[in-house]
Amino acid sequence: MRPLLDVRDLHITVRGLHAVRGVSFTVRAGEALAVVGESGAGKSLTARAVLGLLPAGAEMRGSVRFGGREWVGAPQSAYRELRGRRTAFVPQDALSVLSPVHTVGEQLALAVRSVRRGIGRKAAFAAAVAALDRVGIADAGRRARAYPHEFSGGMRQRAVIAMAMINEPELVFADEPTTALDPTVQAQILTLLGDIRKETGAALVLITHDLGTVVGHADRVLVMYAGRPVESGPVAEVFTAPLAPYTAGLIASLPLVHTARATGRRLPSIAGAPPSLSALPPGCAFAPRCPAAEHSCTKTPPEPAVAAAGRTVACHRRGELPVPLTRLFEESAA
Repeated sequence: MRPLLDVRDLHITVRGLHAVRGVSFTVRAGEALAVVGESGAGKSLTARAVLGLLPAGAEMRGSVRFGGREWVGAPQSAYRELRGRRTAFVPQDALSVLSPVHTVGEQLALAVRSVRRGIGRKAAFAAAVAALDRVGIADAGRRARAYPHEFSGGMRQRAVIAMAMINEPELVFADEPTTALDPTVQAQILTLLGDIRKETGAALVLITHDLGTVVGHADRVLVMYAGRPVESGPVAEVFTAPLAPYTAGLIASLPLVHTARATGRRLPSIAGAPPSLSALPPGCAFAPRCPAAEHSCTKTPPEPAVAAAGRTVACHRRGELPVPLTRLFEESAA
């Protein structure tokens, strides 16, 4: 089956900085892909490139095919037909989307009327109420007449999800949708996204820095570091047997409280910080932080290679290191 979204060798330059370098991935109809990495990995920029929402002065090259059409180089007028109707975006900060001077229902109704030409105000507002009810907001008819500041953080995020899904898009990008929420509400929002995805058949690209949110909420995962792809594959396989040291470090640093209590060890972590885009090392960008790096790793960046069916990894030492790779970081925390 042809992918709904097919991104090949995507490069993005912003103000002279090569922010995204050689990213490739596919998303099929109804599938959930998680894009994971630390801040500055290029996750959000990649999503915005697909939606035609890059900042002024940014340039991209490569291939982005959605629905069988090439979108690199497409005019903004074409993107306006794409956004809202066939694709949607859920940001991490709901208040950056919701206007404080209009009720939540008015804003959802506007999203309906911008796509469904000819629909009346009453019908659009009724659709807004139904959308709020769909995402679990109690007494949706009354809440639709409230302003964003009258909603809790979790309710605002639900309202933004309702706005994204109200026109039943084929593909939804959710950019850190649970960052500002407490753990209980985080779980509710992620479950809600999954339930709506299954109900509507929409594909989902979940962008997150937290690998813990991926399990149970995504089918496949793409790990990025310093603008480059590091590893990709089915979630269960990547979690149980990571092939790249960076992926192993992210998994090892997950705060599993029961494990920490049982061993009495401090939580493993990845030393250092991601490099600045203005001072990228000549070889593997992760080499300065990698406990398995050798001198050869610092010469040229590793290219993604097929490691197994459905899995790719970009590491000069792939296949050489002992498994499980998480031991590289667990031993440092002993």
